[in-house]
Amino acid sequence: MPMPRLYPPERRLDGRLGTTVDFWQWAFSDLRSNNVRGVLAEWIVAQLLGLSPETRGSWDDFDLILPDPDGRKIEVKASAYVQAWPQKKPSIIQFTGLKGHRWIDHEQRRHTAEKTYNADIYIFCVQTMEVPESWDAFDLRQWDFYVAPRSDVAIKGTSSLRLSTVESFAKRISADQLRRAV
Repeated sequence: MPMPRLYPPERRLDGRLGTTVDFWQWAFSDLRSNNVRGVLAEWIVAQLLGLSPETRGSWDDFDLILPDPDGRKIEVKASAYVQAWPQKKPSIIQFTGLKGHRWIDHEQRRHTAEKTYNADIYIFCVQTMEVPESWDAFDLRQWDFYVAPRSDVAIKGTSSLRLSTVESFAKRISADQLRRAV
């Protein structure tokens, strides 16, 4: 069951302390962090596809769902050359967590024993800037996207893929081309 959206600064800690905006600034200002960048990429993809999901479910089997007759499910994966920690050279682009357990019963917290590919469409997002001082998560010119059906991802049989492998079965596209590609 999705949580209702918060509308900052609607809430204060204990009714008198910091606001939701204060929390978000403290916890999520470094968009280079792997976990934050992944959530940002999901949001960017939703924006580019014109989707407006209620709120993000962090334990869902997939990230987004299309409002088409088939209700196709989307898994968004993100990677970047620049990280939140000091680097001597840009990171190797890799996408992990491609397979996951599917929920059988949310109330009893039961999921499948086997990890599977749970989405119909995989969207791989690469923040391409390699110069830390020029890195801008909100500049869509700094992002490349790759769209692939589950069959192309599953044929590899792994839970992670490097960018070079993704490029062997998916074409690099820009943010402006994403909606048409999906």
